[in-house]
Amino acid sequence: METLNADPGWWSVVLDEVREYGDPRGLVGSHAWSYGAFIGWVRGDERRSGEYDQALRDYGHRAVMETIPIADGATPEDVGVAKERIRARQWVAGKWDRGRYGEKVDAIGVNLDPLSELLREISERRQAAMRGPAEIDVTPQTPVAAVEEDEI
Repeated sequence: METLNADPGWWSVVLDEVREYGDPRGLVGSHAWSYGAFIGWVRGDERRSGEYDQALRDYGHRAVMETIPIADGATPEDVGVAKERIRARQWVAGKWDRGRYGEKVDAIGVNLDPLSELLREISERRQAAMRGPAEIDVTPQTPVAAVEEDEI
Protein backbone atom coordinates (compact mmCIF):
# COMPACT_ATOMS: atom_id res chain seq x y z
CA MET A 1 0.00 0.00 0.00
CA GLU A 2 2.95 2.30 0.53
CA THR A 3 3.51 2.30 -3.25
CA LEU A 4 0.02 3.65 -3.85
CA ASN A 5 0.37 6.26 -1.11
CA ALA A 6 3.86 7.35 -2.24
CA ASP A 7 3.12 7.61 -5.97
CA PRO A 8 -0.28 9.09 -6.88
CA GLY A 9 0.30 7.99 -10.48
CA TRP A 10 -0.15 4.39 -9.38
CA TRP A 11 -3.78 5.00 -8.50
CA SER A 12 -4.64 5.96 -12.07
CA VAL A 13 -2.94 2.75 -13.26
CA VAL A 14 -5.09 0.75 -10.82
CA LEU A 15 -8.25 2.47 -12.06
CA ASP A 16 -7.27 1.79 -15.68
CA GLU A 17 -6.82 -1.90 -14.87
CA VAL A 18 -10.24 -2.02 -13.22
CA ARG A 19 -11.81 -0.33 -16.26
CA GLU A 20 -10.08 -2.79 -18.58
CA TYR A 21 -10.40 -6.10 -16.69
CA GLY A 22 -13.02 -5.48 -14.00
CA ASP A 23 -10.61 -5.89 -11.10
CA PRO A 24 -7.06 -5.01 -10.07
CA ARG A 25 -5.84 -8.60 -9.58
CA GLY A 26 -2.84 -8.21 -11.85
CA LEU A 27 -1.50 -5.22 -9.95
CA VAL A 28 -2.51 -6.49 -6.53
CA GLY A 29 -0.86 -9.85 -7.14
CA SER A 30 2.31 -8.37 -8.62
CA HIS A 31 2.81 -6.25 -5.50
CA ALA A 32 2.04 -9.09 -3.08
CA TRP A 33 -0.92 -7.24 -1.57
CA SER A 34 -3.87 -9.23 -0.40
CA TYR A 35 -7.13 -8.26 -2.03
CA GLY A 36 -8.62 -7.63 1.43
CA ALA A 37 -5.87 -5.17 2.33
CA PHE A 38 -6.20 -3.46 -1.04
CA ILE A 39 -9.98 -3.06 -0.93
CA GLY A 40 -9.76 -1.91 2.69
CA TRP A 41 -7.31 0.79 1.59
CA VAL A 42 -9.66 1.80 -1.26
CA ARG A 43 -12.76 1.95 0.95
CA GLY A 44 -10.85 3.82 3.64
CA ASP A 45 -11.00 7.02 1.59
CA GLU A 46 -14.30 8.37 0.26
CA ARG A 47 -12.77 9.93 -2.86
CA ARG A 48 -10.81 6.77 -3.71
CA SER A 49 -13.86 4.61 -3.09
CA GLY A 50 -15.97 6.75 -5.43
CA GLU A 51 -13.33 6.64 -8.15
CA TYR A 52 -13.05 2.86 -7.79
CA ASP A 53 -16.84 2.47 -8.04
CA GLN A 54 -16.86 4.66 -11.16
CA ALA A 55 -14.15 2.47 -12.69
CA LEU A 56 -16.33 -0.59 -12.01
CA ARG A 57 -19.30 1.11 -13.68
CA ASP A 58 -17.06 1.95 -16.64
CA TYR A 59 -16.06 -1.71 -16.90
CA GLY A 60 -19.74 -2.69 -16.76
CA HIS A 61 -20.48 -0.37 -19.67
CA ARG A 62 -17.53 -1.80 -21.58
CA ALA A 63 -18.82 -5.33 -20.90
CA VAL A 64 -22.24 -4.43 -22.29
CA MET A 65 -20.65 -2.95 -25.40
CA GLU A 66 -18.84 -6.27 -25.94
CA THR A 67 -22.17 -8.11 -26.21
CA ILE A 68 -22.97 -6.77 -29.67
CA PRO A 69 -19.91 -8.26 -31.43
CA ILE A 70 -20.42 -11.50 -29.48
CA ALA A 71 -24.02 -11.74 -30.71
CA ASP A 72 -23.11 -10.72 -34.25
CA GLY A 73 -20.31 -13.27 -34.42
CA ALA A 74 -22.31 -16.21 -33.04
CA THR A 75 -22.72 -19.22 -35.27
CA PRO A 76 -25.32 -21.98 -34.91
CA GLU A 77 -22.60 -24.17 -33.40
CA ASP A 78 -21.62 -21.76 -30.63
CA VAL A 79 -24.84 -19.82 -29.99
CA GLY A 80 -25.17 -21.33 -26.50
CA VAL A 81 -21.69 -20.19 -25.52
CA ALA A 82 -22.37 -16.74 -26.99
CA LYS A 83 -25.58 -16.45 -24.96
CA GLU A 84 -23.73 -17.28 -21.74
CA ARG A 85 -20.96 -14.79 -22.52
CA ILE A 86 -23.58 -12.10 -23.15
CA ARG A 87 -25.54 -13.03 -20.02
CA ALA A 88 -22.39 -12.84 -17.88
CA ARG A 89 -21.57 -9.37 -19.18
CA GLN A 90 -25.11 -8.16 -18.65
CA TRP A 91 -25.08 -9.53 -15.10
CA VAL A 92 -21.82 -7.73 -14.30
CA ALA A 93 -23.13 -4.47 -15.74
CA GLY A 94 -26.39 -4.84 -13.80
CA LYS A 95 -24.53 -5.30 -10.53
CA TRP A 96 -21.95 -2.55 -11.00
CA ASP A 97 -24.24 0.03 -12.58
CA ARG A 98 -27.73 -0.69 -11.32
CA GLY A 99 -29.00 2.71 -12.38
CA ARG A 100 -28.21 2.10 -16.03
CA TYR A 101 -28.27 -1.68 -16.49
CA GLY A 102 -29.93 -3.13 -13.38
CA GLU A 103 -33.39 -4.63 -13.27
CA LYS A 104 -36.13 -2.13 -12.69
CA VAL A 105 -38.29 -2.96 -9.69
CA ASP A 106 -41.80 -1.60 -9.37
CA ALA A 107 -42.43 0.21 -6.12
CA ILE A 108 -46.04 -0.98 -6.02
CA GLY A 109 -46.53 -3.96 -3.76
CA VAL A 110 -49.40 -6.37 -4.31
CA ASN A 111 -50.38 -8.65 -1.48
CA LEU A 112 -51.87 -11.88 -2.73
CA ASP A 113 -51.83 -13.54 0.68
CA PRO A 114 -55.46 -13.85 1.93
CA LEU A 115 -54.33 -14.38 5.52
CA SER A 116 -52.47 -11.07 5.48
CA GLU A 117 -55.57 -9.35 4.10
CA LEU A 118 -57.72 -10.87 6.85
CA LEU A 119 -55.26 -9.77 9.54
CA ARG A 120 -55.24 -6.26 8.09
CA GLU A 121 -59.07 -6.11 8.22
CA ILE A 122 -59.12 -7.38 11.82
CA SER A 123 -56.53 -4.78 12.78
CA GLU A 124 -58.58 -2.00 11.16
CA ARG A 125 -61.74 -3.14 12.96
CA ARG A 126 -59.89 -3.28 16.27
CA GLN A 127 -58.53 0.23 15.78
CA ALA A 128 -62.01 1.50 14.90
CA ALA A 129 -63.44 -0.13 18.03
CA MET A 130 -60.75 1.47 20.18
CA ARG A 131 -61.60 4.95 18.85
CA GLY A 132 -64.97 4.81 20.58
CA PRO A 133 -68.47 3.48 20.24
CA ALA A 134 -70.07 3.78 16.88
CA GLU A 135 -73.78 4.40 16.42
CA ILE A 136 -75.48 1.10 15.86
CA ASP A 137 -78.98 0.82 14.40
CA VAL A 138 -80.89 -1.58 16.67
CA THR A 139 -84.29 -1.22 14.96
CA PRO A 140 -85.78 -4.69 14.54
CA GLN A 141 -85.97 -5.78 10.94
CA THR A 142 -88.30 -8.43 9.60
CA PRO A 143 -86.52 -10.70 7.18
CA VAL A 144 -88.10 -10.63 3.70
CA ALA A 145 -88.33 -14.41 3.55
CA ALA A 146 -90.47 -14.47 6.73
CA VAL A 147 -93.26 -12.24 5.33
CA GLU A 148 -96.25 -14.13 4.03
CA GLU A 149 -97.65 -13.15 0.66
CA ASP A 150 -101.10 -12.25 2.00
CA GLU A 151 -99.51 -9.83 4.51
CA ILE A 152 -98.23 -7.61 1.72
